[in-house]
Amino acid sequence: MLKVPSLSLSALCLRLVVVAFCVGLFACDDSEETGESISLNCAGEVDSGSTTIAISGYVKDGKTGSKLEGAVNLYNSTGTTLLDNSSVSSSSKYSFSGLTPSTYVLKSVITNYTSVADTKCLTSSSTSKDLIALTPSQATNANVIVLTWGTTVSDLDSHLQASDGSPSTAHIKYNAKGSSSDWAILDLDDTSYSGPE
Repeated sequence: MLKVPSLSLSALCLRLVVVAFCVGLFACDDSEETGESISLNCAGEVDSGSTTIAISGYVKDGKTGSKLEGAVNLYNSTGTTLLDNSSVSSSSKYSFSGLTPSTYVLKSVITNYTSVADTKCLTSSSTSKDLIALTPSQATNANVIVLTWGTTVSDLDSHLQASDGSPSTAHIKYNAKGSSSDWAILDLDDTSYSGPE
């Protein structure tokens, strides 16, 4: 929960106007100086032109992190048009190449697993993306949070703080995982590349 100090509506509006003015005062747009237009990619970065990119990765069990066998489908940004598909196994990654930087939807198709669609903004720096699949029992009547990360960070830790309405809050984390009697539990604390956790 985000806590905001209580301010009157007029004081809050005044602060927002001041911030907007300061940002506008110091903002500089190269297109104003040169007359050229600038386009941004789906990540909000300046588009570097017509490059093609590739993406690959494994499909992992959302609870155990085990690599799974099956297929991965690549869809357009709305997830309505199938563009390509690729097989995946515990020893081979799915792979798509020759893609234009844009937003795509990746969806795994794994026997006895529920697919989790992953919308991904692919830019020239996007190269690896592991996908998560859940068993039907993991996906039924549950809110599942899966933390994954890339190669530049060796370990991230997930923390869940919430309240059931009482004055105290629950804090689920790597060294306080909760229990099956709790309403939340951390089932896997992964300490190596890419998770999941």
